[in-house]
Formats: sequence, structure tokens, C-alpha cells
Amino acid sequence: MSNLDIMANMAASRAAATYFDKIERYELQETLATSSYDCLLSTEETKIPVEMPKGLISNMNIASDSDKCLFLLPAEKSIDNLELREVHQIVRELVTGIYVLNQTPSVHLEANYEDSTAIKLPPAYCDTRVGQLLIEVDYLMKSLWHGAYFPKDKRTKFAERWRQLVNLNTHTGVPETKRNIELIWTEAGILDMSKDPSYSAAFENISVENNEDLPMQEQVQVFNKHIEELSMIMTFYQNSIQHHDSMFLIDADYHISGAVKSDHVDIKSAERLQKHLSKQEKFIQETLPTKLEVRRQLLLIKFISFLVPFLIALRKRCKVINVNKLLPGFTFEECKTEREFPPLAISKNNKWKHFITDDSYSHLHGGILIDRETAPVSELPNNLVKLNDKFCDEALSKFNKIIDAKSPMLEKYPLSTITIDGKEYYAIAFYLETFYPVSPKQPIWVHAHYEEISKLKCKKLPIQEYLIYELFKKRFGTQQTMNLKQHFAGLQAACQRGMVGVVYSLARRLPASRLSMQDVSGLSLIHYAAMYNRPQVITLLVVNGCDINARRFNSIPSQQGITPLHLAAKCGALDSLSCLLAYKADALLYDIQGWCPVHYASYFNHRSCLEHLVCRNPDMLELMAQSGKNETPVLLAASSGALDAVKCLLDLGASAQAEDSEGNNMVHIATLRLHTNILEFFIGKANLGMSVWRILVDMLNSNVIKRQTNAAKALEVLSVSKKDYWKDILEADGVPALVSLLSTQHEVIQATAASVLCNIGDIEEIREAMCKANAIPILISLLQSSMPIIHSRAAVILADVSCVGNMKVDQEGLRCLIALLKSDVEHVLVNVVNCIRVLCESYQVIQETFALIEDALVTLVELLETNSKRLQANTASALSAIARGSRINQDLIASIPGAVKGLVQLVHFKNSVCQVKAASAIESLAQGNFNVQRLVEDAGAVRPLIRLLKIWSIEVKEQGASALWALAGDTLLQQQHIAEMIGINILVDMLMLKSEKLQYISGMAIIALTKENFPNQRLIVKGGGIPPLVRLLRATSTPHKILLMVVEVLGTLCVGVAHQSHQAIQMEIANADALPTLVNLMRNCKDLLLQVEVANTLSKIALNNPKSHAILVEKTQFHISELLHLLRSSNIEVRLKVGTALGTFGFNNTATQYAIRNAGGIPMSCFEEFLVSNDEIQRAYAAFQTVVLARVIEDSDPVELSARGMECLVQLLKSEDEAVKTLSASLVASLAHTRAGIPNGLIIAGAIKYLFQNLMLDNEQVCRSAAVALGYLSFNGSGGREMLMICRNTPGLYSALEQNLGSGKMCMEFVDSWRRAVNVGLPSKSLEINGGPPVPRRLPVGERLRRPMTTQSLPMCRREIVRREKKLGVRSCASAPVIASSFRTTNTRPKSQHFREGSSEKTKILRLRPSVENKMKSSLASAR
Repeated sequence: MSNLDIMANMAASRAAATYFDKIERYELQETLATSSYDCLLSTEETKIPVEMPKGLISNMNIASDSDKCLFLLPAEKSIDNLELREVHQIVRELVTGIYVLNQTPSVHLEANYEDSTAIKLPPAYCDTRVGQLLIEVDYLMKSLWHGAYFPKDKRTKFAERWRQLVNLNTHTGVPETKRNIELIWTEAGILDMSKDPSYSAAFENISVENNEDLPMQEQVQVFNKHIEELSMIMTFYQNSIQHHDSMFLIDADYHISGAVKSDHVDIKSAERLQKHLSKQEKFIQETLPTKLEVRRQLLLIKFISFLVPFLIALRKRCKVINVNKLLPGFTFEECKTEREFPPLAISKNNKWKHFITDDSYSHLHGGILIDRETAPVSELPNNLVKLNDKFCDEALSKFNKIIDAKSPMLEKYPLSTITIDGKEYYAIAFYLETFYPVSPKQPIWVHAHYEEISKLKCKKLPIQEYLIYELFKKRFGTQQTMNLKQHFAGLQAACQRGMVGVVYSLARRLPASRLSMQDVSGLSLIHYAAMYNRPQVITLLVVNGCDINARRFNSIPSQQGITPLHLAAKCGALDSLSCLLAYKADALLYDIQGWCPVHYASYFNHRSCLEHLVCRNPDMLELMAQSGKNETPVLLAASSGALDAVKCLLDLGASAQAEDSEGNNMVHIATLRLHTNILEFFIGKANLGMSVWRILVDMLNSNVIKRQTNAAKALEVLSVSKKDYWKDILEADGVPALVSLLSTQHEVIQATAASVLCNIGDIEEIREAMCKANAIPILISLLQSSMPIIHSRAAVILADVSCVGNMKVDQEGLRCLIALLKSDVEHVLVNVVNCIRVLCESYQVIQETFALIEDALVTLVELLETNSKRLQANTASALSAIARGSRINQDLIASIPGAVKGLVQLVHFKNSVCQVKAASAIESLAQGNFNVQRLVEDAGAVRPLIRLLKIWSIEVKEQGASALWALAGDTLLQQQHIAEMIGINILVDMLMLKSEKLQYISGMAIIALTKENFPNQRLIVKGGGIPPLVRLLRATSTPHKILLMVVEVLGTLCVGVAHQSHQAIQMEIANADALPTLVNLMRNCKDLLLQVEVANTLSKIALNNPKSHAILVEKTQFHISELLHLLRSSNIEVRLKVGTALGTFGFNNTATQYAIRNAGGIPMSCFEEFLVSNDEIQRAYAAFQTVVLARVIEDSDPVELSARGMECLVQLLKSEDEAVKTLSASLVASLAHTRAGIPNGLIIAGAIKYLFQNLMLDNEQVCRSAAVALGYLSFNGSGGREMLMICRNTPGLYSALEQNLGSGKMCMEFVDSWRRAVNVGLPSKSLEINGGPPVPRRLPVGERLRRPMTTQSLPMCRREIVRREKKLGVRSCASAPVIASSFRTTNTRPKSQHFREGSSEKTKILRLRPSVENKMKSSLASAR
């Protein structure tokens, strides 16, 4: 041996010694013991022949002279690239573990006595990167299962101090703290998994389990009973193995399954557990990879799961990866692994309700396994084989560059990917070298470790007894350790915990025969090792002579107890099962139940165990159980709902048509056991020839109650699991079968069938099918059943069916529903009330009939006082449906004591559903009913409804706004009142929301608030109302209805009473560039009504404002002639409105009137149709237009036309329609300050008389409009005198005028005259007939000749009057509440422009009263 070889051996020996020196004492002892008892890797020591696993280990074909290998690992685009140094670290650890220490990676979480969790890694993988990956993924998987987790940094700190925080009693393991456990854990940093951004969406989609469901309650009870025996296991496996020589394509995956580590779980409980666990398994399987970091970790573990069988196979072929040609490894500190997890305390608010959430904590349970057995080996495609050398050389050349001495060392070396057939792969290559297990010693470093292990075994094993009990104290606590001091009891506990070193040490102290001894439950040590998945312990026991096929209670030959293989298959102990099969355990032994291991693996849903068993003996696929029904494994899997097992067996070749001795196939069995997951699988697998829907309907039509019941229950679940399943039920004639079940005498079947129809009853085709099956009489009869659940479901279906065609519910059915309103069961009341709502919404006859049935409404209203929010909301909806559009029903409901008050109280609730439904009911009650509106408002509904406008939900805002606008009614004053209560800020905010309804109601409220009201108009502008209106106007997506509203609002903001313009707002709108948008809309819009509405708004913006009019013309080139063509429209409303627009443009605007005349004028025919119309509103508008535009109307004399228009307006003041009176008075007010002669004409026509009559009416709006008109007429001298005379003769008339004037104007001379009259006693109260002093008699003739008062006495008289006024405190210049500029000149009315025509034409005599006609003509003529 050369000096170099000696130096190399010494260096290898030092490295091996250093490696083991770092390992803690017990872990070193465990490492040494474990290395001797792996069934595949320790055969040189055990000397027991084994059967090699199928797949890669047995069939890998690699050339003996290969010096390199290449792996193609699929890459994921969503995660960061893998790092080469980390991959090399993993490979180095696996080579060391498999070649040196005979161990493969896995992880198990075991509960300690005080509920902490011990992390059991194979000793070779403690403090390794492989161990870190397994621990991190396993912890996160368990955290998802529990719903809470600790971040790693906080977890490690808390693991050290949690016992102190809870004041743990180390003898008993019980916490003695009085502090709240949840609070302690929260302070330590525990987090709710549902709050994690990566998983929050998955937790939101978790369906809430119905705790009232009896089967669900049973499942939860069984789960809580066996919770300490449950574990969640992740198993990594290879989908396929493709390779050519030294090139391998990796296709790894994983599945998650639950397992029960107990022999005490009976078959029925196991089925319930399986059903409960399957949902949790599916959730974790789908949710775990959501986090990117976890996805990266999973990819690395998939790579590890391939390397494990590959390295075992490589070792058998005397090859090993050359670890000397790997990048430098991680430091010891970087690879440090945790040894223990602290317990988890589950919050009471946690969405997962699987685990107890009281003031306690719990440990974690489960693990990660790697299946050594793989899929059969197949050849790589030829296109990849050709690229083998290329990819391998490229990968190795990159590696060689990295390790070149001239290359700088980097912190990270990201792996690059290659693309093959559109998929991304990592190409990872390694150098290989020869491995000899005995001689020659190659590689040197492996044999140096072998020699070190041999030395240490002599020193460290067996473990001393006091150390064993110290280990027991740590795991089991002081009290239980006292019981374990008996060698067999301690040995049994060590077998369960997989403490190989302890088992080895204790087994040496007992004779071999004692190792096969069974306890009181009939189980021996090998049974426990198989159950708890301890393959090394099994090997140790087999080496010591234990029977591999030992039966339970083997002392009783007739018992046929279970074998270790049965238990391994039952508990999903994959490693134990693989070990037992390697030692050729008999897999065809039946137990006392008549089952073989394959039956247990099928029933308990252990897919990997099934694959191991069937691959060794394919005949097991159809192996019948000896249990009486001759069930095959696939039938047993279907009977327990083991979906993974069913899929696995079918993939392995099991028959999908298999039947038991009773003729039941998998669909029948799954239906009878209510495993709908199996049914859904077969529904999606039509190629298997299983007609699930037809089988279910046939079971419905059978005469066997159990088959009918369970088929209906299966349909109940399926009908809600997928939206489109109703089509399959319909096609399979399931609806008639379900309806027929409703008429059976079995109430459970009736209730279940009704539930299915409830689930799919919202589909129109299903409703029609129920109608064809004549379901309504059956449903009405069910309303008289004795079961409340049937009442409830029948009401739901009745509501669905009654919506189809003429399938109405008669009065008898209504009375049955009303009788159920007195039920004490909440869900019955909820659904019955909802049924009543649907019926009333669908049929007006039922709406009317229901309200007339005795006590029906009273009983319904009483439900508003219940404590159920859901019932109160449904009751409000029903009242809304009954009241909607029916004045009689509105009055009936409002007259019931407590109805309105109850609805208002519902609006006060914080429950948004109740608020919306109550607001809807208030809207229906108040719509168009003035009396109810007042009643609701008096009940205090307005303010809570306004609060709804401040809630974030658009739906709530919309319903609150709708209800408020219903309370606003049809009168302008009430609308103004409601709008004022809402407030301008809220109204402006509503304009900016993306809700058509809110925008419309806001606009209408603003119109009501600002109509002829300068102060409110200013407030809207100040509150920022113009910008959102202009934005809506410009937006292309604004609906037509909202456009009309916006246009109307802009116009309303510009005009006050009597056509007074608000010039500041006109300029505000003009400066906001709204005019070009409006004109463009008018020119390009195809809707004539919108065009004419825009024209009206433009006219109001330009009204009496030369500046805004100039902006309109300059920016848009608008001309009045653009409107004239609309006068010829076929739409009468358009013609009337365009006349109004022209009238507004021409109001007191001579230039515009000239422009109209120059454009051809307006034919009289455009107004004639309206002047003779039966519609008084049309006549009023036309009369106003003819007066304003008299000089531009063709074929008519302006004087006569004006006279006709004024007479028409005055006559309309006498109309019986109050809206007409209001409009006519408003138009009279506008005309009262237009051109000269018009006020005189109105006065001559009797306007003042009729206006005073209207002033004394009860309608406030009529009074206000009359007062405004009178105020403007007071500027006319004769009008003022006539008004003064009337006011003097009628007590209280002037006060009424003053109170109703509002924002109108009144002449100061008229006001002063009235006050002087008051001072001298001239008003009507001084008349003798009104209680005044008697009037003196007329002087005799002789006394009449007495000298009159001289002019010298007049000043004295005047001074007396002034003195009296001062004494009374009366000012002669006092004014009315709203005052116009005082005119003290002889002209007592505002100036107006008028035409100065050069000549007059003869006019036709109008059909007026002669006296009035002559007076009006002379007045107008003199004005000309």
C-alpha cells in the first residue's frame, strides 16, 4: 500500500470519526442499532434472504461500466429554480444514509405524555437537509389539518419554554396554570391558517357542516373518540419509471391518506371515520401546494423519493454516486433539525371544527413515507435516448466549470432548465464510481465509516438500563415509566415507539421465546411493530426467531386471529407491510372475519399497501372474502367509501361489474352505504359502463324501503354537489319517481324525496316535470303531515311548482299554509312565509285572496315580533309582496297594530338582510299611498332608512334609497322634505356610486330639492354636485335613463320660480364644459325624447343670461333653428316639450325671437292641437308658449293669440286637478313679469280672483304656486289695488299670501299699502259685519254743505299719522319675507322688453267674454 493510500485511509477514518462524534449519545446508539436491521440494506448482517421490491430496485438496467448518470426532473414555472448546491447536499446525505447507515428517509410525529410532539426521523437524517424538508412539509400538512401553526422561529423558541408557561407537572403531564391556554399560545405567535394569504381562499370555500345532521354527529363522535389513534400520512411514490442506461425521467407524486393505528376500531366505526377523513384528506391534498415555498419543497422531496429506490438499486449493482465530485456541503448549523414540536391550541373561532377547541392543547400525529416499490420500468422514448449524451455532457460541463479552481465561489448556483416537447426539465448529472460492500475497500470513505460503526457498536450497545428509563421518562412520563420497568412492558412500549436501540437492548435480557409472547389483547411484539409501522423492529424480531405469520390468540387454534400483515394493511403501515412481504409473509391468510390483508387494505383505503399486495399476487384483485357476501376487494372498498382504493384496484385491473352474492355492484353498495364520493367517481367515468342515474332511479322505484330511502338520500347529496346533475336526474326520469315517493306512507322517504326536489326545484325544467307528475295536490296533502320537516320542504316545492304556467294553489292550499303560520318550528315558518311570498308575487288573485282570508295578515304580522332574524326578514318580504301594487292590501296591512312599527324596528337592526327586506316592505306599503306614507314617516322610519345609505353594501343602499323615495310620494313638497332629510352630501355621494338605481333616485331627489329653490341650488353646487353630473353626462357607459335624469337635473339647477335664472350656476355648468357635451348629445342621439330634454336644459342654462348664451353659441355653434324640425315629430310629447324649450329660449329674449322669425317662424298648427286638447297639462303649456312666442307664430295676430293664451291659463286655474292648478299658477307667475300688457291681460281675465281662491285650498303646493303668482301680479298697479281690496275684505288672506310666498317676490308698494291700511283700520276687521264699529249715517243735506277740510289742516293730519306709526313701531318701508327691489315710480312692475311694431293688422274676434275680451285687447293694444 502506497503512502498516498495510507494518507487517504487516515483522512477517511478521521472524517468518519468526526461524523459520529457530532451525534448525541442516544441518537448515536439508535443509529448503530437501526443500521443493522433494515430488511433490504442490512442483509449482510441479518443473513435472511428477502424478496426484492418490484420496479426500479429489481429491474433497473444500467451498464456496469457507466461512470455517470442523468436525471430529468420536471420543473415548475411558478417557483424559483432549484439550487445545485442544495441538490448535491441532498444526494450526499442520501448516499451516506443508504450506503453507510442502511436507512431511508421518512418522518413520524409521535405524541409525548405531556402532548408535545416528538419528531422521529431515521437517525441518519437528523441534522440534514433531507430531514429539514420532511419536517417542514409534514408540519405544514398537520397545521392545515388542525387549522393553526407556528412560524419556525417562534416554534423553536416556544418548544423550549411552553412547559414553564403552563406550569406543567412533569410527573403527570398536566398543566397547572390558571391562565387562558389560548391566550398563552396567541402571545407565543400561533397563527390561524385561514388568515395565511396563501390559504385564506381555500378556508373561505370550506362548507360549514350541519351539526344537526345525525350521520354527521355520529361521524364527529367517532372521530373524537379515536382522535389519539388517527394520523394523516403523506406517501411519495413514482407514477412511472422511464430510463435508458444511465438516463432517468422522474415522474413522482404523492397522496395523503388517513390511518388508524389501533386494532380496537370496529368496521362500522372505521367506515364513519373514513367518510369523515376523506374530506380532510381532499382539502389538504388540494390546498397544501398553494404556497410557492411548499411547492418547491415538495419538488425536492419528489426528487428524494426517486433517489431512494435508485440508490438502493445502484447499491445492489455495486455502484455509487461519487460524493467527492459534489459541491461543498452545508454547515452543521445550516442543517440542524428540530427534535420536538410544541402542542397546538386551537382557537374557538377556527373554521376547522375537527379538533376540540376548548381551553386545551393537542399534539400532532402522522408522517411522511417514501414508497421503495415503484411502477414497472419502461424504456425512454427514442427522441430522449438520442439526447442522453448531449444533456449529460452539458450538465457535467457546467458542474466542472463551477468546481474549477479558477472559478469564483458563489453563494448559490441556480439550476438551468431544458425544454423537451414543450415541457421544462432540470437536467441533473452525477459521476458514478464502483462500490464494493466487502472487499476491496472502495470507496474508501464508505469503508472507513463501516469500520467506525463496528468499533462504536462494541462501545455503545447495548444501552444501559438507567438510560433506557430516562428515555422512557421523556416519552411516557414518570408515572407510566414505573409500569414500564417490567422488561416485557418496556419492550412493548419501545416496539410501539420504534425505539430500535431500546428494543435491541431489552431483547437481549429476555429469552427468544418471550419475544413471541402475547399480551391480554392477544397481540405480540411483532403485531405492535407492524401496526405502528416499525420495519426495523420487525427485522430485529424476525432475526430473533419471531413468527412472521403469528396470529392473534395463537394459543386458540380455532380463533384464526389476525397476523402482522393484516394489521399493517389495516393501519396503512407501508414500511411494515413492505418488510413483512420481503420476508415472505403469507398474504392469503384469512382472519376470523374472513378477510385477507388485501381486504383490509381495500376497506381502509390504503392505496400503497394495495399496490404492494396485488403486484406480488395479481390473483388478489378478485379474491373473495369469506364473510358471507363473497365481496371482492373492490366491493369492500366501495362499501367503506374508500375512493382511492377503488381507483387503485380499477387501475390494476379489477372488474367494475363485480357483484356480491346479493347481486349488488359497486353503485348499489355505495348507495346503500351512502358513499356519494364513489357515485360521483362512476358518474365521471362513463367508459366503465356503470349507469349510476338509472340504477338510482330503479332503486327509487323498487319496493324495498331501505333501497328507496338510501337512493333518495344519495340523490339528496348529489343534487347539490354539482349544478348540472339535475339534467341527469331529469333524463333518468327521476322526477316522477321522486314525486311518487311523496305519496308513500313512509315519512322518512317523503322527507328525503322532498329534499331532493327542493334542491333542484329552482330549475324551470324540473318544475315543469313536477307539474306533469301532478305534484301540487300531493304537496298540499303533505302540508297536513305530522313532521315539521315535511311541512317545510313541501312549502318550498309548492313555491317552486306554482311558478309554472297556471298551476295555482287553491284557497284550501292557502288555508293550509296559513295554519302552518302558527307552527313553533322556525324552518317551517321560514319556508311557509317564503312560499306565501312567491305565490303573492306570481299571482295577483292569490295576493288579493290571501289578504281577505280571516286573520291571515294578522298572523303574518305577528311573526315580525319573533326572535329569528331569518324569519323576520322573510316575513317582511312576504308583506312586501302582498302590499306591492295593491292599495287595498296596503291599507289593510297598515291598519294592523304593530305592522308598521315592526317593520321600522327591523330597519333598526344591524342585520343587513333584515334591513333590506324591511326597507323593501316599507317601499311596497308606501308606494303611491299618501296615508301610509304619513303613517310610516310618523313611525320614525326615515332616519333609520337614511342610515342604510351609509352602509358599504350597495344592495342595502339601493333598498334604503328606494324605500325613502317611496315615502317621498308624488308631491313636490313631500319629495323636498325627504330629500332635505337625506342631505345634500349623501345625495352627491350617491351620484358617484356605480349603481343605476342610486344614481337615479339621487337625481330625482336633487330635482325635487332644487326645483325653483335658489338656496338649495347653491348648496348642491357648493357640495360638489356639478362634477359628478358632468362625468355621468360624458361617460359612454351611462344608461339612457340616467342620462335623462342628469340632463333634467342640470336644467333644474339653473331656474328658480317664475323663470328666474340662477346665473351663477348657469356659468358654473358652462365653465365645466358641459355645453359641448349636451349639444353633441342633442345632435347625435337617436332618441328624440332625450334630444328635446337636452334642448330644454340648454334653454334653461341660457335663460336671461347673455354670458352663458354667448358661450353656448361660441363653443358649439348652436342655433335656435336646430330645434324647429322637432315640431314636426310624430311623437306628441316631443312636440310639446320642444315648444317649451323654444318658449324658454325666447322668454324675455328679443334676439332669440327674431332668430326664430328669421328661421321661418312657427306655424300656429304646432300649438292649436294642444290648445284644444282634452289634456289640461298640454293646454297649460301650449297657452304659455303661445303668449311667449306670439310674435313669431305665423298666421295669427299676436294680440289675439296672447289674449287667447292668457284666458286659457286663467280658466285652467279653476281646474279640478290640483296639478293643473299648480302648473297654471306657476306659468302665470312667469308671464307676470314678461312684456308689457301681459300682466294687465291676466288681471282683466280674472287671474287674481282665481289665484286667491286657490290660495285658500288645502293643497300646500297649489297654495304656494298661487302665492308666487299673486306676488308677481302685485307689481302691476291695478293688480296691486285689486289684491289690496280683496285682502281687506277677507280676513287672514294676506297672512296666507305671506306664508306661502316662499322664494317668490312681492311688490313693496303693495306691502306698504297693506300696512298703512292696517294702521288706519281699513282692513276687513274694521267692517261692521266683521265686528268693527258701526259706520256713521250719511249727513243730512244741510250738513253736506259744510265747508270741507282746508289744505292747511292736511299737514297736521299727516303728522298725526306718522306719530301713530312711530308709537306702534311700524315702518313704512317694511317688506315681505321675500322682497323684490322696490319700485317707487309710477311704473309699479318690472321692466320688460317687447316688440315695437310699425303697423297693426286686423285680427279675428276670439271667443271670449265680450267685456273681458275688449278690456284685454285694449290693454295689449295700448302696451303696443
